[in-house]
Amino acid sequence: DLLEDLHERGLLKSTIVTVMSEFGRTPVITKNMGRDHHNKSYTTMIAGAGVKNGVVIGKTDDTSSKVLTKSYSPIDFNATVAKLMGVNLDKEIYSPDNRPFTITRGGIPIEEIMA
Repeated sequence: DLLEDLHERGLLKSTIVTVMSEFGRTPVITKNMGRDHHNKSYTTMIAGAGVKNGVVIGKTDDTSSKVLTKSYSPIDFNATVAKLMGVNLDKEIYSPDNRPFTITRGGIPIEEIMA
């Protein structure tokens, strides 16, 4: 197990491990026997440097069709990772075509998971 190995080697304190998918899947089977993309709820995992152990944030209904608690966006997740890495969240950077933006693009770090 990756997390156990990092922990045993003393590397988990300085490493952030994340698992995140593009979308979840709807709980409804379509006429083509598939499930559509579902951007309202999906599972994300983060562990390591600066993250509380065993914290679960958010809850959905029984079919994961509706978020029942405060929801967070992928941009919030990215802002969380950036903050844990010590990145200046307010620093303005520029795209190749000289368009200004910040690394978090308006995302807000998820403080509840930070140690």
